[in-house]
Amino acid sequence: MKSGFWTIAATVVLMSLGVLLYFSASAFLNVLAIPLLQDLDPEQTDQMIAMVLVVISFLAALIGGFFSVFLFEMAGGGYRPLLMGILFSLPAVLVQTYVVVSSGVAIEMMTIYALESSMVLLAFVLMAFAGRSVSRRFFSEEAHPA
Repeated sequence: MKSGFWTIAATVVLMSLGVLLYFSASAFLNVLAIPLLQDLDPEQTDQMIAMVLVVISFLAALIGGFFSVFLFEMAGGGYRPLLMGILFSLPAVLVQTYVVVSSGVAIEMMTIYALESSMVLLAFVLMAFAGRSVSRRFFSEEAHPA
């Protein structure tokens, strides 16, 4: 009974950490990308900004996913990595979706935000599988023969 409580508590804490790190890292990476985007041709600007936003979202989600779902799975979360990746990415996707829908942006921006949300989901799932892989490689009983 106690282990169930601690598993849920660890999930909630790591999920909160992942969401905070995702939004912090994406803001920081956006600040780093602004000088690079100022020197573009006007014809290329829209496509390049969209691509940079999606890549930044993916990189920020990798950072957030590493410190949340990767550590959870590496510590032997014991659940399906796909399910845990989706579960851990859900708060970030829901917050981003709420902000986009409530602000009433143009349809072109909705497409970019949909791509960003899919990149967040993909990054968290990749981190979950990487955490499970590390757990099996270094912390399983087969890894340390007697």
